[in-house]
Amino acid sequence: MYNIGDRLRKERLTRGYSMEYVAGKLQVNPTTIYRMENKAKSFRTALLVGYCELLEIDPAELFADSAMEGKYRELMKYLQKILLICSNIIIGLLKNNALFREIIKDLIREILDEREVHKSEKGEEA
Repeated sequence: MYNIGDRLRKERLTRGYSMEYVAGKLQVNPTTIYRMENKAKSFRTALLVGYCELLEIDPAELFADSAMEGKYRELMKYLQKILLICSNIIIGLLKNNALFREIIKDLIREILDEREVHKSEKGEEA
């Protein structure tokens, strides 16, 4: 799973910087760099900005990538629903048409309801 620490570590390693080098440049303990990359859920803004400057990356890119991960999770959720619909279509066709129609109606209603709830949680217009 993607997180900001993973991205920082990847960028640091790409440039061939050790944790000790980064820690020295940012005037912190190497343990602080380790925690930023591996354990911490949050860090001081000034330290994060300094780290990004050292790596020559825009801090906004870190958060943009993290937000995109959420979009991918949302997309995967809808793809799973589509697969469920497809499998139920096949089952319905194999059994009988009346059952098939009811299954499709219920699944479509469920997806639309869930999408409306998701939109309202994000403050989007329905």
